[in-house]
Amino acid sequence: GLLYMAAKIGYQSIQVESSYDEKTKTWTATAVVFPKVSIEQITKLANIPEEFRKQVWEYLTKPIVAYASANEWNVRNPKMHVFLKEMAETRAVNRALRLFTGYGGTSYEELPESEIEE
Repeated sequence: GLLYMAAKIGYQSIQVESSYDEKTKTWTATAVVFPKVSIEQITKLANIPEEFRKQVWEYLTKPIVAYASANEWNVRNPKMHVFLKEMAETRAVNRALRLFTGYGGTSYEELPESEIEE
């Protein structure tokens, strides 16, 4: 749902970088969502007084950045421990997309795991 919402708003691309800290055994990731600027916005930008044009352009093109980490302590499912890099990246992308779209909910990957007793 987050990608769908972001596509409706208009994003150009999403970039993700990750790194591993051997000492803490933690993957960290940074996700950046770049907004899409339409031809219509660029055309209207030409009509803005020059002294404000740079500010408006920076506002329109400002990327949304979010960070996340994953390690054996914050990913409780042992089956997912081989995918810690992917989990950190997924968390970072979801956080960036939630900021970009203004969605106030929590992504599935970040919900606490629960066990239902029978």
